[in-house]
Amino acid sequence: MRKFTALLLAVLLASTAFGQRKTANDLKMKHSAFVRLEADVEQKTQHTGQTKQPDVRKIAASREFSRLLQTHSLMYFDGQFDTNTRVNYFYEGFSHLPTYSIEDYFADGSFLPSNKTFYYFDEQQRDTMWVSQYWEGFRNWANSMREIWRYDQMDNQQLYLNEFWDVTNEQWFLQFATRSFFEYNDLGQVVSITYADYYMDQWFPWGRVLNEYDSAGRHIATTGQDWEDVDGKWINSWREEYDLNAQNEWLLVNYYVWEDFGQQWELDSRAIDISWLDFSELKWLTVTLQLWNGQEWENEAKGFCEYNTLEMLLTSTFQAWDGSGWVNDSRERYEYDNYGFGILEVTEYWENEAWAVAYGQRYIVDYDANANPVSILMEYYDPWLSDWMIQGKVLLAWEIVTKVPQNNTLEFTIFPNPTQNHLKIAGSSGSPEFAIFDLSARKVLSGTTTNGIIDVQVLPSGTYLLQLKQNGQIATRKFIKN
Repeated sequence: MRKFTALLLAVLLASTAFGQRKTANDLKMKHSAFVRLEADVEQKTQHTGQTKQPDVRKIAASREFSRLLQTHSLMYFDGQFDTNTRVNYFYEGFSHLPTYSIEDYFADGSFLPSNKTFYYFDEQQRDTMWVSQYWEGFRNWANSMREIWRYDQMDNQQLYLNEFWDVTNEQWFLQFATRSFFEYNDLGQVVSITYADYYMDQWFPWGRVLNEYDSAGRHIATTGQDWEDVDGKWINSWREEYDLNAQNEWLLVNYYVWEDFGQQWELDSRAIDISWLDFSELKWLTVTLQLWNGQEWENEAKGFCEYNTLEMLLTSTFQAWDGSGWVNDSRERYEYDNYGFGILEVTEYWENEAWAVAYGQRYIVDYDANANPVSILMEYYDPWLSDWMIQGKVLLAWEIVTKVPQNNTLEFTIFPNPTQNHLKIAGSSGSPEFAIFDLSARKVLSGTTTNGIIDVQVLPSGTYLLQLKQNGQIATRKFIKN
């Protein structure tokens, strides 16, 4: 009876919107080394000719002494800019994080209120909740939707909730929820991540990732699995095995798929000839992709990346194997202004022994005296007209903030950075507690500072995060160990 009920539920889910179940394939772009490299080395064919909107929130977060007060979006029609929407941001005290924002839309010659959003953050300035309201009129805001985030002890996001306001019962109604359950070993390394979605008043697992480490603590393999509802067990889907160099960077990535009939892993493809600029941020320099045909390796694609002195990507050039040699296929080009703002992104294809633009977007940015962007003109490249076309403009208004909140932020600096032996702490008194994490969130060192000095000689070369705690205050700094 229980098996029949499970089968009936599976059929029901498959025939409803809830049946759009995720699988281990959905985890590939997040966890699969080979698939991420493959995605970088494939042609970009989904551009629509419309520019991406600039990430205003990311821009605002990068301002150290200014905070964003207003954004004003203008669309370009028939040779002129038409007012579209504006967003006003509001703050409490000298906080750099907004308390709430109000979005207005332009109609009949004036701005009318549309949406209001409240923002909530934790001590690490991470989002914990957004509450959205809509304008009912007569100076009345009504609840609409809210989003909730929760994190585990290693700062990994473990829960996301999306809720809508039930007007009839005047309470929040859970629309969707997803959770990620992380398991760690004694070294603080992630050994498994299990994913589940919540609907029909219960949690449904759908995928998990298993990580394997050698005796030296090096990450050597990853396996992706699906949850089989009917049989109630985990089913293998894909697997990767990594050969590492002395710096624990991928030298070779072998990719396998699970063969159900034979109940075994089958070799599918691999990434070889990998060189790195910054492995912690997956900034690769060269990579070659090959497919296994059952008897031998066949070349598929090759990629090359170039960066500027600030390690920002300048070009990604991709080649394809034509059976006898490598030929140019496509490339992407990027440019930045003096403030590090990305002002150009172009995708080109190799045609008639030359590069031809298939898609392009660029931003023309004006700044104020405090290096805050106040106007961003958006353009896209029309390959049929061989010209740049205006799409719209974003106007930004800023406020200079001369004071910094101290209630939950511990102010300190570290030097030298990079360092070989010791980190010196300036700006804090006493002996604050410290913890050092690698970029996979694994705690590698902890203790109490001695005379403002932390001995880091035992750490391998790499990039780390130093977390300092004192009197309920906390702050984090990045440093490099040579």
